[in-house]
Amino acid sequence: MCIEKYMELSKDVFSLDNVKLGIPVGENRCRFDEKPLETALKDIVDKTTGDENASMADPHEKSCPVFVVATEGQDASGPPKLFRSYGFDKDRCPIWQAARATSAAPSYFPPAWVEVPLPGGWYIDGGLKRNNPSEVALTEARRYWKSVKRVLIVSIGTGVQKTADFIEIQVPPEKSASKQVNATESEIANLPIPTKDPMGTIKRGIKRDLMGLAKTAVSTVPFIDVAVQYSRIPGGVMTVKRFAAEVVKLSTESEDTHRNMWQRANSDGDLQQFPYYRFNVPSGMEEIGLEEWKNMVKIGALTRGYINTSSVEKEIAECASSLFKPSSYESI
Repeated sequence: MCIEKYMELSKDVFSLDNVKLGIPVGENRCRFDEKPLETALKDIVDKTTGDENASMADPHEKSCPVFVVATEGQDASGPPKLFRSYGFDKDRCPIWQAARATSAAPSYFPPAWVEVPLPGGWYIDGGLKRNNPSEVALTEARRYWKSVKRVLIVSIGTGVQKTADFIEIQVPPEKSASKQVNATESEIANLPIPTKDPMGTIKRGIKRDLMGLAKTAVSTVPFIDVAVQYSRIPGGVMTVKRFAAEVVKLSTESEDTHRNMWQRANSDGDLQQFPYYRFNVPSGMEEIGLEEWKNMVKIGALTRGYINTSSVEKEIAECASSLFKPSSYESI
């Protein structure tokens, strides 16, 4: 898709940010309406296949196998859900529904309903469990291509995130849990609302809105546990609070997965080794949110600066060579 079309679609999808109207209230309120996103997805599928409801299951067996990752909305502790275009268990839901499921980022878009298989189900963004799906891809490749002994993995990140602060608030020893210490206005103003996350930046306006809301909602709440204070605030903020808890895990999960993959790719056993490439802009991207489509120019500049460094240029050339001319012993 050309960049002009992408920016046009992004403008439609992210045209109205509910946070600008104040903190969304109610457990299911999100920052953006899903309808423009669904319309954009259907339009892309229709122009590509001639049918906006084209099935995820590819009728052409020789086509490139594709899967996207989602999370079961009502069983998030279970394994990730893979919507597949191939294999015996290929998914027969519409492509646009699978796309909605894999992009239903909590607090940004509501859960996605997927009709097939019956009785249907709710799904949220696969990034909550597999923000870096390279390990899933490795497992899936070995499951699908039984004869393959080695694979080549290319992992592309969306920018290295800042390290999560697991300490947040340190309560002085004399302010133990047994004592009731009322929050002052200045303390409320300094509540640590995470504004950086792997799927985008929650607007700083949330913090300002939270402060105004908190003056009436938590003026007498004990300043002991941030989570306890959040629990006294209406539903819209609770959505942000739950998402913030996931951010702490997600902020390091992608790089942890990368390190695990690198270790597996370079293991001691020759037969267990495989070519592995990871490309990820090291800085600057963490300031750009999922919804900030106007920053495409900056994203382009940061990406060019990264790939034009001599070490990355060399790695890209090696990766391209490996893709076009795989080793003869990859399949045995």
